[in-house]
Amino acid sequence: MIIFVLCWLFAAVLVGFSGLLRNTALPMPGLSAVITLTLIALLAVSGDLRARAWASGIRTLVGVHLVRFFGVYFLWLSRQGLIARDIAVLAGWGPIIIAIGAVVILVVYRPGDERSRMAILAWNVVGVLDVLLMMAVMTRLARPDPLVQGGFTSLPLSLVPTFIIPVVIVSHLLIFLWWFRQKPSGGI
Repeated sequence: MIIFVLCWLFAAVLVGFSGLLRNTALPMPGLSAVITLTLIALLAVSGDLRARAWASGIRTLVGVHLVRFFGVYFLWLSRQGLIARDIAVLAGWGPIIIAIGAVVILVVYRPGDERSRMAILAWNVVGVLDVLLMMAVMTRLARPDPLVQGGFTSLPLSLVPTFIIPVVIVSHLLIFLWWFRQKPSGGI
């Protein structure tokens, strides 16, 4: 699984570095959706990839969300006047809060503990709502303001639509599947 993710990250870096995204008419959230749906399809048809994803374990799936500390970068960009405040607040604080929640989950999670299981579900619901809200707002803002779109067409921000958002959404889906596969312990 790690080889697959590293190859994907390498490809995302190459695309961002090459400037290929500068000429796309597809809004960056649309690109994220296409990549995400492609990953979901790959997981659906590749038993090997799916097995590797499951083998990574719940801690790894939650740990992926530490990448959401990238929200600090959005807040910094806003302070420098390089990105609109409304984008920075949404793409900054929401992911930071979810990343902090991931740290808490990683510290307190106990296999077989129903409270841990419910905490993961609550955190996962909030996390997926946060990323979907961010994509919706970015789609709305990118239409009237091409500068919003343009910032995400080169490195480092190009990694947000080409790597970070898809991996975050797919890991949320895998966490939901993990949650439903777990047997409640019966007691809280």
